[in-house]
Amino acid sequence: MRQLKTLSVAPPGGWRYTDPDTGFLYGEHSYSLSALLEQVRKYRSQNKLDPIPDLEMVVSEWLCYQPDVAFKTVATPRTANQYLRGGVAMFRAMTSKEPFCSQAVAEKRAEICARCRYNEPPEDKGLIESMTDVAIQSIVGGRKTKLNRQLFICTVCSCPLKAKVHFAQDIVDEELTEQERYRVPNGFPGKDDKPLYCWQINPIKEDD
Repeated sequence: MRQLKTLSVAPPGGWRYTDPDTGFLYGEHSYSLSALLEQVRKYRSQNKLDPIPDLEMVVSEWLCYQPDVAFKTVATPRTANQYLRGGVAMFRAMTSKEPFCSQAVAEKRAEICARCRYNEPPEDKGLIESMTDVAIQSIVGGRKTKLNRQLFICTVCSCPLKAKVHFAQDIVDEELTEQERYRVPNGFPGKDDKPLYCWQINPIKEDD
Protein backbone atom coordinates (compact mmCIF):
# COMPACT_ATOMS: atom_id res chain seq x y z
CA MET A 1 0.00 0.00 0.00
CA ARG A 2 0.99 3.66 -0.32
CA GLN A 3 1.91 5.93 2.59
CA LEU A 4 2.66 9.65 2.65
CA LYS A 5 6.40 10.34 2.84
CA THR A 6 5.86 13.09 5.39
CA LEU A 7 3.06 14.31 7.65
CA SER A 8 4.86 17.51 8.67
CA VAL A 9 4.36 19.28 5.34
CA ALA A 10 1.06 19.66 3.51
CA PRO A 11 0.92 17.74 0.21
CA PRO A 12 0.44 19.62 -3.08
CA GLY A 13 -3.15 20.86 -3.09
CA GLY A 14 -3.28 20.84 0.72
CA TRP A 15 -4.80 18.48 3.25
CA ARG A 16 -8.02 17.39 1.59
CA TYR A 17 -10.31 14.41 1.05
CA THR A 18 -13.50 13.72 -0.91
CA ASP A 19 -16.26 12.00 1.04
CA PRO A 20 -16.95 8.61 -0.60
CA ASP A 21 -20.68 8.77 0.17
CA THR A 22 -21.64 12.40 -0.50
CA GLY A 23 -18.82 13.76 -2.66
CA PHE A 24 -18.21 16.58 -0.16
CA LEU A 25 -14.66 17.97 -0.41
CA TYR A 26 -13.01 18.33 2.99
CA GLY A 27 -10.04 20.59 3.48
CA GLU A 28 -11.18 24.09 4.38
CA HIS A 29 -9.14 25.26 7.41
CA SER A 30 -7.35 21.90 7.54
CA TYR A 31 -3.79 22.86 8.48
CA SER A 32 -2.74 19.29 9.30
CA LEU A 33 -3.77 15.69 8.76
CA SER A 34 -5.24 15.51 12.26
CA ALA A 35 -7.36 18.63 11.58
CA LEU A 36 -8.58 17.09 8.33
CA LEU A 37 -9.52 13.84 10.09
CA GLU A 38 -11.46 15.76 12.73
CA GLN A 39 -13.36 17.62 10.00
CA VAL A 40 -14.28 14.28 8.38
CA ARG A 41 -15.47 12.83 11.68
CA LYS A 42 -17.63 15.86 12.52
CA TYR A 43 -19.18 16.09 9.07
CA ARG A 44 -20.09 12.41 8.95
CA SER A 45 -21.49 12.49 12.49
CA GLN A 46 -23.60 15.59 11.76
CA ASN A 47 -24.94 13.97 8.59
CA LYS A 48 -25.67 10.65 10.33
CA LEU A 49 -23.12 8.75 8.24
CA ASP A 50 -21.25 5.75 9.62
CA PRO A 51 -17.66 6.38 10.75
CA ILE A 52 -15.02 5.34 8.21
CA PRO A 53 -12.95 2.43 9.61
CA ASP A 54 -9.22 3.20 9.98
CA LEU A 55 -9.89 6.75 8.82
CA GLU A 56 -6.28 7.97 8.98
CA MET A 57 -5.06 5.16 6.73
CA VAL A 58 -7.95 5.59 4.28
CA VAL A 59 -7.46 9.37 3.98
CA SER A 60 -3.66 9.12 3.77
CA GLU A 61 -3.88 6.51 1.05
CA TRP A 62 -6.42 8.64 -0.86
CA LEU A 63 -3.99 11.56 -0.75
CA CYS A 64 -1.21 9.34 -2.11
CA TYR A 65 -3.21 8.91 -5.31
CA GLN A 66 -3.58 12.65 -5.91
CA PRO A 67 -1.32 14.41 -8.46
CA ASP A 68 2.30 15.13 -7.43
CA VAL A 69 1.92 13.81 -3.87
CA ALA A 70 5.10 12.16 -2.56
CA PHE A 71 4.53 8.66 -1.22
CA LYS A 72 6.34 5.46 -0.33
CA THR A 73 5.20 1.91 -1.00
CA VAL A 74 4.89 -0.38 2.02
CA ALA A 75 4.55 -4.15 1.73
CA THR A 76 1.19 -5.42 2.99
CA PRO A 77 1.31 -9.18 3.65
CA ARG A 78 -1.96 -11.08 3.75
CA THR A 79 -3.46 -11.00 7.25
CA ALA A 80 -4.95 -13.88 9.25
CA ASN A 81 -8.38 -12.31 8.80
CA GLN A 82 -7.91 -12.20 5.03
CA TYR A 83 -6.93 -15.87 5.02
CA LEU A 84 -10.04 -16.69 7.05
CA ARG A 85 -12.36 -14.70 4.79
CA GLY A 86 -10.70 -16.20 1.74
CA GLY A 87 -11.32 -19.68 3.11
CA VAL A 88 -14.99 -18.89 3.70
CA ALA A 89 -15.28 -17.53 0.15
CA MET A 90 -13.65 -20.68 -1.25
CA PHE A 91 -16.08 -22.87 0.70
CA ARG A 92 -19.05 -20.87 -0.58
CA ALA A 93 -17.75 -21.11 -4.15
CA MET A 94 -17.36 -24.88 -3.88
CA THR A 95 -20.85 -25.36 -2.44
CA SER A 96 -22.81 -22.73 -4.36
CA LYS A 97 -25.04 -23.67 -7.28
CA GLU A 98 -23.93 -20.54 -9.15
CA PRO A 99 -20.45 -19.60 -7.90
CA PHE A 100 -19.38 -17.67 -11.00
CA CYS A 101 -20.47 -14.60 -12.95
CA SER A 102 -20.85 -14.67 -16.73
CA GLN A 103 -17.83 -14.40 -19.03
CA ALA A 104 -19.05 -10.99 -20.22
CA VAL A 105 -19.11 -9.63 -16.66
CA ALA A 106 -15.69 -11.14 -15.91
CA GLU A 107 -14.22 -9.40 -18.98
CA LYS A 108 -15.62 -6.02 -17.88
CA ARG A 109 -14.28 -6.54 -14.37
CA ALA A 110 -10.87 -7.40 -15.81
CA GLU A 111 -10.86 -4.16 -17.81
CA ILE A 112 -11.37 -2.21 -14.59
CA CYS A 113 -8.71 -4.14 -12.68
CA ALA A 114 -6.19 -3.73 -15.50
CA ARG A 115 -6.53 0.07 -15.14
CA CYS A 116 -6.30 0.00 -11.34
CA ARG A 117 -3.20 1.12 -9.46
CA TYR A 118 -3.96 -1.42 -6.73
CA ASN A 119 -3.44 -4.24 -9.24
CA GLU A 120 0.22 -5.07 -8.67
CA PRO A 121 2.56 -8.05 -9.19
CA PRO A 122 3.08 -10.00 -5.94
CA GLU A 123 6.18 -9.41 -3.83
CA ASP A 124 7.86 -12.44 -2.26
CA LYS A 125 4.76 -14.47 -1.52
CA GLY A 126 5.10 -16.93 1.33
CA LEU A 127 4.37 -20.63 1.01
CA ILE A 128 0.90 -20.44 2.58
CA GLU A 129 -0.08 -17.45 0.44
CA SER A 130 1.13 -19.19 -2.72
CA MET A 131 -0.73 -22.39 -1.85
CA THR A 132 -3.91 -20.42 -1.12
CA ASP A 133 -3.73 -18.64 -4.48
CA VAL A 134 -3.24 -21.95 -6.28
CA ALA A 135 -6.27 -23.40 -4.49
CA ILE A 136 -8.42 -20.40 -5.45
CA GLN A 137 -7.31 -20.63 -9.07
CA SER A 138 -8.13 -24.35 -9.12
CA ILE A 139 -11.74 -23.56 -8.20
CA VAL A 140 -11.98 -21.21 -11.18
CA GLY A 141 -10.55 -23.92 -13.42
CA GLY A 142 -9.95 -22.98 -17.04
CA ARG A 143 -11.85 -19.69 -16.91
CA LYS A 144 -9.79 -16.80 -18.27
CA THR A 145 -10.25 -13.26 -19.54
CA LYS A 146 -8.59 -11.55 -22.49
CA LEU A 147 -6.59 -9.45 -20.01
CA ASN A 148 -5.33 -12.34 -17.86
CA ARG A 149 -1.68 -11.32 -18.32
CA GLN A 150 -2.48 -7.88 -16.89
CA LEU A 151 -4.13 -9.18 -13.71
CA PHE A 152 -2.07 -9.70 -10.55
CA ILE A 153 -2.88 -9.19 -6.85
CA CYS A 154 -5.25 -6.58 -5.43
CA THR A 155 -3.21 -4.83 -2.74
CA VAL A 156 -6.41 -3.82 -0.90
CA CYS A 157 -8.02 -7.24 -0.39
CA SER A 158 -4.90 -9.34 -1.27
CA CYS A 159 -6.92 -11.52 -3.68
CA PRO A 160 -5.51 -12.93 -6.96
CA LEU A 161 -7.46 -11.01 -9.57
CA LYS A 162 -7.17 -13.64 -12.32
CA ALA A 163 -9.53 -15.73 -10.21
CA LYS A 164 -11.55 -13.10 -8.36
CA VAL A 165 -13.02 -11.48 -11.47
CA HIS A 166 -14.92 -14.74 -12.12
CA PHE A 167 -16.69 -15.15 -8.77
CA ALA A 168 -20.37 -14.31 -8.31
CA GLN A 169 -21.04 -10.88 -6.84
CA ASP A 170 -22.68 -12.22 -3.66
CA ILE A 171 -19.51 -14.16 -2.81
CA VAL A 172 -17.39 -11.06 -3.39
CA ASP A 173 -19.73 -8.91 -1.29
CA GLU A 174 -19.39 -11.14 1.77
CA GLU A 175 -15.60 -11.33 1.50
CA LEU A 176 -14.94 -7.56 1.37
CA THR A 177 -14.62 -5.73 4.72
CA GLU A 178 -15.97 -2.25 5.48
CA GLN A 179 -12.45 -0.86 5.61
CA GLU A 180 -11.66 -2.34 2.19
CA ARG A 181 -14.88 -0.87 0.78
CA TYR A 182 -13.59 2.60 1.63
CA ARG A 183 -10.10 1.88 0.26
CA VAL A 184 -10.94 0.47 -3.18
CA PRO A 185 -11.18 3.09 -5.96
CA ASN A 186 -14.45 4.96 -6.10
CA GLY A 187 -13.41 7.83 -8.33
CA PHE A 188 -9.64 7.50 -7.75
CA PRO A 189 -7.57 8.09 -10.90
CA GLY A 190 -6.62 4.83 -12.60
CA LYS A 191 -3.36 4.11 -14.41
CA ASP A 192 -4.68 6.18 -17.31
CA ASP A 193 -5.50 9.05 -14.87
CA LYS A 194 -9.22 8.69 -15.60
CA PRO A 195 -11.67 8.13 -12.70
CA LEU A 196 -11.89 4.48 -11.72
CA TYR A 197 -14.78 2.77 -9.95
CA CYS A 198 -14.05 -0.65 -8.46
CA TRP A 199 -16.52 -3.31 -9.57
CA GLN A 200 -16.48 -4.83 -6.07
CA ILE A 201 -18.54 -1.92 -4.73
CA ASN A 202 -20.01 -0.83 -8.08
CA PRO A 203 -21.24 -4.19 -9.43
CA ILE A 204 -21.19 -4.86 -13.16
CA LYS A 205 -24.56 -5.91 -14.56
CA GLU A 206 -25.09 -8.23 -17.48
CA ASP A 207 -26.43 -5.44 -19.66
CA ASP A 208 -23.81 -2.78 -18.73
